[in-house]
Amino acid sequence: MYSNRRHLTVLVTVLLPIAITPPSAIAQAGKPPASTVVIENTNADYKPSQETVPQANPTRPTVTNSAHLIPTAYFQFEQGINRADRSPAGIAGQTSLLQTTKVSLNTFVQLQFITEPYAYSTVVQSDSSSLQTNDLGDLILGVQVVLFKAAGPIPSIAAGYLHRVRTGTAPNIDLGGYSQSLVLLFGGDLPANFHYDANILFNEQNDGPIRRLQTGQTLAVSHPLFAKKSHFGGIAELSHFTQPLTSDTFRGAPVTHAHAFDLLFASTWSARPNLIFDAALVHGLTSTSTQWQETIGFTYLLPRRLWPDRHPVPHPKTSTP
Repeated sequence: MYSNRRHLTVLVTVLLPIAITPPSAIAQAGKPPASTVVIENTNADYKPSQETVPQANPTRPTVTNSAHLIPTAYFQFEQGINRADRSPAGIAGQTSLLQTTKVSLNTFVQLQFITEPYAYSTVVQSDSSSLQTNDLGDLILGVQVVLFKAAGPIPSIAAGYLHRVRTGTAPNIDLGGYSQSLVLLFGGDLPANFHYDANILFNEQNDGPIRRLQTGQTLAVSHPLFAKKSHFGGIAELSHFTQPLTSDTFRGAPVTHAHAFDLLFASTWSARPNLIFDAALVHGLTSTSTQWQETIGFTYLLPRRLWPDRHPVPHPKTSTP
């Protein structure tokens, strides 16, 4: 277990940059400060050249996913380590590796591969003893399709479908696992350089022959930190999920109607346009939520196209005097 002093230290580390953000900041959170690259997740076609670098579109470390796609014909890798404390189903603690790989086939269709390669869990048994386990998590394949592109406060809209192709043995924390999921995604820009993303989720959860519908709603708001042209960004997120298969609180008390509310605060740093680091602290607001989670990771967009651009932009010709 983590002490209250450690939680306070992490909370101050994550929240302090957000609290001192000046209103004059104009760079988008999690994005590079000044780049001539125009990318598809700003509702325009990305035209690569020898002078430009593709820009990553991270969705880490939030639960909320972006309605905008990554640049076409590039691989994007999202890696992270997550530590969870005091979750339902007797999970005293869990440390896990998380990995997501994405590739956009065009400006409207994106594929993704989600996996939990390793999870180390401490589970409290009925006799109050503890059991440590090393497990693999689920393997999930998904597709996301852009339905409507917009600019400004009017949201771009996308739909996604996720399907579990391999069931892992790692115990699930508060939100639980799912066999398939339908997601509606919304994203846009607000005044004062705020960006928002929102998701509505419909998940099918299974417990042997029992099948239940889980619904979820998430909202993440991001903003640049410190000053204009900053490499740093701040994110705040609130998420809610029903828990149809959860019957106990993290203390082991019975509960009939379970709901998980989580509040997340995160900071991001763009080392390069295609490499973004992140750190976040999550606090569960109900007795069936995981009480504390800490996560750290990075997003890397491989700066090499998988196939040639079909509509390249010709280089301007220079005239000789």
